[in-house]
Amino acid sequence: MALIVMALSCLATLAHAASFSHTDRNRDGVVSFDEAEETFPRLNLVLIKKADRNGNGVIDKTEMPALNSINRFQNER
Repeated sequence: MALIVMALSCLATLAHAASFSHTDRNRDGVVSFDEAEETFPRLNLVLIKKADRNGNGVIDKTEMPALNSINRFQNER
């Protein structure tokens, strides 16, 4: 059972990394508002800023799970 949980955790991590890679279109290592808007058209600047936990104006890999969660929440509404 523990092995299954570990495998699912690894897959979830890979999914976030793939999402970041897809969203970071210019491959500069961060996701700008424009890049996030292209991938997540239902999100606005206010929502994207909520994912920007360090306030530097872009989304980095550590903040991408928060952006994905906000997007999922918006899509469920």
